[in-house]
Amino acid sequence: MKQLICMVCVFIAMVGCKNNEKNKETQLLKETEQESKMAESNLTSLEKGCYIYSGNGDLVKFEITEMNDKNVKGNLSYAYAEKDKNVGTFEGAVNGDKLFGTYTFMSEGVQSTRDLAFKIEKDQIVEGFGDLNADGTTFKDTTTINYNSTTPWQKAFCD
Repeated sequence: MKQLICMVCVFIAMVGCKNNEKNKETQLLKETEQESKMAESNLTSLEKGCYIYSGNGDLVKFEITEMNDKNVKGNLSYAYAEKDKNVGTFEGAVNGDKLFGTYTFMSEGVQSTRDLAFKIEKDQIVEGFGDLNADGTTFKDTTTINYNSTTPWQKAFCD
């Protein structure tokens, strides 16, 4: 009789452990799905329209004019206080929650290009900064880019 009771207890403990493992696996799967949905929602939060930063006499305006698949095109202007304004176009692609591309612009009558990177966050984008090559136009390593969240570009109406 004691053996039967012990066997029943062991059986119940084993079933309980398996259910606990299943619950942990289910919870982990749910968390992974939620993270994936959050990353996807960040991706879909980038929309056609304007993203603007204004502060300390600076005005930056990025108007996304075309979006298809992961490709993005738009017009971009930087007007930093006490610096020459530059205006141009941006062409790039979304990769996860990041937007990487090339900015072609005119400044002081000279056409130039340089890499730009942004982190996509809900209703805003955050410009990234990193080490550039010798001529200052291309990121050396996109995995080391820092995104400055103190100057986010907010989604806004275009004028």
